[in-house]
This record gives sequence, C-alpha cells and structure tokens, in this order.
Amino acid sequence: FMADFVIDGRKLQPVKVKLDSVIIKGSKILAKHPNSAYIENTLLLMGQAYFYMSDWINCQVKCSELIDRFPNGDLTPDAHLMIAKTYLVRKKTTAGLTILSRTVDVAWIKKRYDILSEAFRLEAELALFENRFEDALRPYMQAIAQCDDSEQRAKWQVDMAAILYRFGKFERAAKAFQRVKDFSPDYAAKFEADYYYSLCQIKLGNNDIGMSILDDLYNDGKYEEWRDYVVAGRMLNYTLTKNDSLYNISQKYADSAFSASPMIQAIYFEKGMMLFEQKNYDESR
Repeated sequence: FMADFVIDGRKLQPVKVKLDSVIIKGSKILAKHPNSAYIENTLLLMGQAYFYMSDWINCQVKCSELIDRFPNGDLTPDAHLMIAKTYLVRKKTTAGLTILSRTVDVAWIKKRYDILSEAFRLEAELALFENRFEDALRPYMQAIAQCDDSEQRAKWQVDMAAILYRFGKFERAAKAFQRVKDFSPDYAAKFEADYYYSLCQIKLGNNDIGMSILDDLYNDGKYEEWRDYVVAGRMLNYTLTKNDSLYNISQKYADSAFSASPMIQAIYFEKGMMLFEQKNYDESR
C-alpha cells in the first residue's frame, strides 16, 4: 500500500524543474540566512521536494534537521510523518512504526488532527497488511476516547467503521456508523455514516431499512453533490435482490447523469465480479 506514495516518473517530469528550484532556492536560504524566520518552512519544503522525487535519504536528512532545530515547532509533526513514510516505503517497518508512534505523540501536543489521521491510517494499513485486524482499530479507539474535539471524534469514528465495512464485518460496521451520531459530525461525516449504514443494512438483507435511508439522503438538498453515491447504493440493492428491471432503469440514469463517478464504476465492478463467480462470463464481461 505504500506504493501510493511513490510518484511515477512520467507524473514527476512536468514538475521536476519546480522541485529542483525548491531545493536550489532552499539551499541558498539555509546558507545565506541561517537564522531567518523562513528556515523551518524551508526545511519542510525541501524535505517534501525530496520525498516527491523519491530521494528518501535526503528527505530524512532535511526533516531531521527541522526536528533538531525546531523540536517544538509547528511543523515538527509534518517532519516526523514524512520520515515515517520514507522508512515504510523502504520496507523498514520497525523503524517506520517507531517514528509513527513519535509522530502521534507530537501531533497530539500540537493538536494536529490532520497528521494524526494520516498516522492512524498508516498504522491501520500496516496492521491489516500483517493480518492483525483488531490492531488496525485500536489507534482510532484510543484517539476517540482521549480527544476532546467532538467533530474530530466523529471523523475518526467514521474511519474506524469504514475498516469494518471494508472487511465485510457489516454488523459491527453498522453499529460503529450509528455511533457517529454520538459526537458532532460535520455534514460530510454525517452523510458518510448514514450512507454506509444503509449499505450495511442492504448487505445484511434489511433492504427496506437501507433503501429508506438512501431515499432520505437522495432527497436531502445539502447532499446533492453526492447523489451518485445514493444511486450506486440503490444499484447495489437491486443487484443483491436480483431486481433486474429496476437495476436497468438505475443503470441508464447513472450512465447519463454520473458517467464518470467512481462509485458507479465500483458497483459495475462488484456486479461483474458476482457474475464472474457465478461463471456467467458473457454478462460479467
């Protein structure tokens, strides 16, 4: 999963000159203005440039310089996280986990919830990669318990529930998505919780409950930008209940209204896999 952080050479080429410029100008600032107020940002930008160029060692060097010179700086959590990623990309898992643990500690001090979310995701992915499912949930459970920001707790509750959904633990996922309402979710987290709760119900065979929630989401004006999700959920229901006529109607609508939607494409893929497993290769194709 760490391959996502490695930028392909073709994608890097158009911005390579700009990244080189960051490193050249940053080096001049460090040499000519070593005590200026720009140093902390410069070190982070140089570290990021090296990271994008897959120059992991130089990335570590610049991030370590930042941490050494500004141990209590606002950008210290960013530097820790980037170092952890470089170790993980290089498959130095033990070192990566150690730095991730430090990242969480310094991010808590600074209340950098964005850094914490990324660190928890990496810890969860590592645990899942090593078949330690319950360990993937633990960082979120601990964070939700100790955080005093109710909106952030809702986001982490959604992230934890999503792991349960992803691995087909639909009963636990449904309960976890419902608990999002115990906090103060923003409208995006509330939509995600309600949407995936409805899909859990559909997966569990409670189709009327799931479809009723999807109808409410579709008719709620503040969620209009995510109607493709709702249509995809309906198509999933029609697929599982083998209601081909309603599925075909929804498919025609989706093809015209949401042709580029990743959610609609995901439903096509899921239906294709179901047909493939049934050895219905023509329809699957």
